[in-house]
Amino acid sequence: MLGLIATILLTTTAPDRVEVRYTPLSDHCEMMDEGAFEGQDWVLHRCQGLAGYPVWIGYADGTRMSLAFGAMQTISGMFATERNVSWPVEWRGVAGDVFQPHAAIVRVRSLTDGASMLAVYRIAEDGSSCLRGVTATTEAARELADAPPRQGC
Repeated sequence: MLGLIATILLTTTAPDRVEVRYTPLSDHCEMMDEGAFEGQDWVLHRCQGLAGYPVWIGYADGTRMSLAFGAMQTISGMFATERNVSWPVEWRGVAGDVFQPHAAIVRVRSLTDGASMLAVYRIAEDGSSCLRGVTATTEAARELADAPPRQGC
């Protein structure tokens, strides 16, 4: 009987199962804005992403890329624009009737040395996103993506 109770408690208190979806980073993009700011030229693109969760890509001076995921264009991060087009966005969310991602992982290159790394973005319920961190390994990126959110981002 005690074993049955422990099994029921583990089943009912276990975290929700994480579901994963993949999309291209820059699929079906549309330029939304462009301009110059403090001597820097920039453009902002809105790309398809997932239903209800577009990908925002900002380019500055043709050498720097910043990203956002979700309804709001809360661009963050600063990466090299060079990347392999076959590198997808890994969307991580809770399984259910409607997939709602809580994080996006994307492979990018460092501005300083061109090293490949994984950028982990938190996607908030209000449609904003922010860069939680960068890691070298897929396992570390997934662990960071699925960790409970800290205060703010």
